[in-house]
Amino acid sequence: MDRSATEPLTTDEAKARLKKAAGEIGVSAWVRRQPLQALSAALLAGVFLGSQSGEKRAAVAAALWTRLFGR
Repeated sequence: MDRSATEPLTTDEAKARLKKAAGEIGVSAWVRRQPLQALSAALLAGVFLGSQSGEKRAAVAAALWTRLFGR
């Protein structure tokens, strides 16, 4: 660690740390780190959902969304 634990960060340092941390979370960060896997997952999900019909498609989409994003 390059700082003492008792020494507070300056405003600019805190903003830089927050900006860096915010850029490393979420789905978009995963897509930037692993573009091939993201493209493969999107293609597979599109083919799978495209082969379903009406109500089944909505149920599968909801289950897939929950599985991928946990919401």
